[in-house]
Amino acid sequence: MFAILPELLQWAPVSVNGSTLDPKGLEAVVALAQNLCQWAFLIIGGSVVILLGTSYRRPASSWIRRSFALFVPAWMCLAGSIYEGTQVQRAALGYYFLSNKNIKPVINEDAYSQIRCIQWGLVLLGIWLLIFLIWWISNKGKDLE
Repeated sequence: MFAILPELLQWAPVSVNGSTLDPKGLEAVVALAQNLCQWAFLIIGGSVVILLGTSYRRPASSWIRRSFALFVPAWMCLAGSIYEGTQVQRAALGYYFLSNKNIKPVINEDAYSQIRCIQWGLVLLGIWLLIFLIWWISNKGKDLE
């Protein structure tokens, strides 16, 4: 299962043949960028709810409380993904409205960066979740405030 992880975390930019972009392909790239931005916003919102929610008791252990610090770099990665997604959309608009049609490399690099950022954000949140799950399973309710 973990042997496929390096392949999932690597996404190479795709070269596009011809001098112009296919309008359907451009629409697909913009739709992907929008979907990834929406997912990033939802993940950020869900993690904020975890921190601000009052329906659970706080861990007394300092090492498990320190694991919540992983949220900060994860949020930074997700914010980077949102930023890169807006750059993809801006580049697509530039393709439609500007006379410079050599914008394929810009769109390609921005889409690659967006996917890379959201992947790293999810990896960091996955590490936090694994730490929290191990603590939760082994705790049996004795390490709570």
